[in-house]
Amino acid sequence: MECRDCKVKMVAGVGMVPVWGTLDGRPLHNGVTLSAVTSKLMPVMKCPHCGHSVYFGEILVKNQG
Repeated sequence: MECRDCKVKMVAGVGMVPVWGTLDGRPLHNGVTLSAVTSKLMPVMKCPHCGHSVYFGEILVKNQG
């Protein structure tokens, strides 16, 4: 995989990935607005030149209700 900006090969690394949830603690259901409420260190592909990273895992959700 190449970096979208630098066009150099990306390497495996770790990066901060957003964890989504509600800001006011409401339970998750249809119609609630999700916001990035925290982050978690996860494996990513990272550009060694500019630092751009891409996460390929599942969306991280903090279920508060």
